[in-house]
Amino acid sequence: MEPDSSRESPPREGSSLPGECPSSALGQSFSQILHHLTGQEPRRSKTRNAALQDLDALLEATECDKLFEGSGTSPGGMPEMLGKVARALEKYAAPTQEQEGREDGFSAVAERASAVGLLFIKLLRKVESAKNSLVCPARKTVLRHLAGPIYVYAVTHSLEQPWTRPTSQDVAGEVLALLLQVTECGSVAGFLHGENEDEKGRFTLVLGLLKPNLNKESWKKNPATKHVFSWTLQQVTRPWLNQHLERILPPSLLISDDYQTENKVLGVRCLHHIVLNVVSGPCPVICGDGRGGVTRLYPVVDVTAVLLPVFIYVLLAGFLLMLLGD
Repeated sequence: MEPDSSRESPPREGSSLPGECPSSALGQSFSQILHHLTGQEPRRSKTRNAALQDLDALLEATECDKLFEGSGTSPGGMPEMLGKVARALEKYAAPTQEQEGREDGFSAVAERASAVGLLFIKLLRKVESAKNSLVCPARKTVLRHLAGPIYVYAVTHSLEQPWTRPTSQDVAGEVLALLLQVTECGSVAGFLHGENEDEKGRFTLVLGLLKPNLNKESWKKNPATKHVFSWTLQQVTRPWLNQHLERILPPSLLISDDYQTENKVLGVRCLHHIVLNVVSGPCPVICGDGRGGVTRLYPVVDVTAVLLPVFIYVLLAGFLLMLLGD
C-alpha cells in the first residue's frame, strides 16, 4: 500500500518550503498544509481532504496570539501565510471548466465549498475573538490578507449557480455575513468602497484577485469569475466607480463580445451599470501653456459621451446576433 503523502511529517524547525514561509513551528505547519493545497501533482481528494482536516485541527488548537504572530517582527509573517492559505482554499473550492461536462462534477464542488466555508467561519471567529484583545494587535493586518479571498469564495458559492447547492449556499452566506461583521461593514457596498470617506475599501483588492481570470485566455476556465465580477460591480455605484473605470471596462467588453447569449447579456448588464454610474460631464485639468508659467483649464472628454456609444453598439450587436441565430 502506498503511504499517504498527506500525512508526511512536517519540515524540521528552521527549514522552509518555497514561498518565503515563516520559520516558526506553527508557520511550518501552515506551510505544509499550503503545499498540499497548491501542489503541482494531480488533484488528489485524499491528500487535500487530509490537509483540510489538519487545518481544522490547527485552527482549533491555536490561540489567536500565536495564530496571528509575526506581523511586527518579520516581513509577511503569519498574516501573509494565512492569506496564502485562504487564497488556496478559495481556489480549491472554485468550479472549473472541466467539471461542467461531468455529471457529478458540480456536486463535488458544492461538497468542497461547504468544507472550505466551515474553515473560513472558524478562522473569522478567531479574528473576531481577537477584536478586543491586547495580545492580538495584528488583527487588522490579518484581515487585509484574508478579506479578499474570503469575499471571492463567499460570492462564488452564495449565488444560485449550477455548482451551488442549498447547503453550500447557506454556508457561503454565513461566511459573507461573518466577514461583514468582522470588518465592521454594514453592507457589501460598504465593504467594497469603504464605509466612509477616510476608508479606502476593498474593491481594488477584489478586482486584483479576479484579474488573472478575466483576460481573453483565462476567463472561461473558471465559470464563476464572470459572475463574481458582475455581481461585485453592481454593488459599487457613483461616485466610487469613477476611479476604477480602466479596471472594469475591459472585462465588461470582453464578456459582452462573446458568442454565447448568456455572456452577452451579462456583459451588457455590466456596461449598462458603468454608463449609469460613471459621473458625466467634462472635468477641467490645469495645464501649463509653456509661456511664463501661465495656466489654463482644458476640459476632458465627457466620460459618458465615450461610454454610451459603446454600450449602444454592444446592445444592438447582441440583439442582431440573436436574431440571426434564430
